[in-house]
Amino acid sequence: MSYSNTSSLDIVNEIRWQLVVFVRCWSAILFTLGLVGHILNIYVFTRPILYSNSCGRYFFASTITGLLVVTEYLLIRALQLGYSIDLMSTSIVACKILAFSFIPIRTLPSWFIALACLDRYLCSSTSTNLRQWCNTRNATRLIWIVVLFMAVINSHMFGFYTIIPAEQICDATPTSYVLFYGIWNLIIWTVIPIPCMIVFTFLTIRNIHRGRNRIGIDDTQNDRQYIQFKKERQLIRMTIGQAFLLGLPSAVNSITHLYIAPAGIIMANNDIEEATITNAYHIIGFVSLFGPSMSFYLFTLSSKLFRKQLILLFRCGLPEQTQSQLTRSVQNQ
Repeated sequence: MSYSNTSSLDIVNEIRWQLVVFVRCWSAILFTLGLVGHILNIYVFTRPILYSNSCGRYFFASTITGLLVVTEYLLIRALQLGYSIDLMSTSIVACKILAFSFIPIRTLPSWFIALACLDRYLCSSTSTNLRQWCNTRNATRLIWIVVLFMAVINSHMFGFYTIIPAEQICDATPTSYVLFYGIWNLIIWTVIPIPCMIVFTFLTIRNIHRGRNRIGIDDTQNDRQYIQFKKERQLIRMTIGQAFLLGLPSAVNSITHLYIAPAGIIMANNDIEEATITNAYHIIGFVSLFGPSMSFYLFTLSSKLFRKQLILLFRCGLPEQTQSQLTRSVQNQ
């Protein structure tokens, strides 16, 4: 009996160590790539050609929140699970504030990309009334409205998150709130933003085909309009790519929160199963951070306009004639 218990304990410790190794390696990769990528994103999206575009504003807002995901959420969770340094458990105040900030930080990138999908639909519409809503002033207003909205609707976390005395960890109180929290995550991470991404993406694609046929008739007579159409098409590609990059991991993660968090541990038959379920829960959560951390690399792959703007960052070492040619090339993309 003692031998069996010892073997079981060794297996549980091995499973937990596997989680530690994964968290250390995965978080180091995401932190390095995400930090560099978001800094470069900030440079590109503050260039006049993109910052003066309403969709560029949403990308910029998504970049800022993505940077917070990497520097706050990812770092704190990595220290907690990979190095046993739990900043959230230092005090009740830290527990409530950090827990409250985590949900908006995690969900805002998806909401901003959903707004970008809406923006591309409005901008690509043939209706003059709809296109009037596509401007930087409205984009800035909507960004701040969504930030305040997310802060208000998640304020309930202040009342239910605390330090659990028995385990000395910051978590939701063990009540029916855990089930509510899982359903809540599913709604704000998946049910609202992802259908918006899908619907407005298909509507935008429809408008693109209509616009392509319309512009194709007189593109030789109206070069400026055709160049503008090419810019809009690249922004649309970036938006669609971001929708897939953020949408799928968010859906998987929210479903995991709904099922494993309230029920998975209870259904475990022994310590080994409990440790395995816990590992799966945390691993899926960390893998879902891939989307908000890797936006820069998707932008680089999907948009020639983005790549050209990025190259301008390193133009200081180029001859003046080459710089002028590169700048004109960017303006014509």
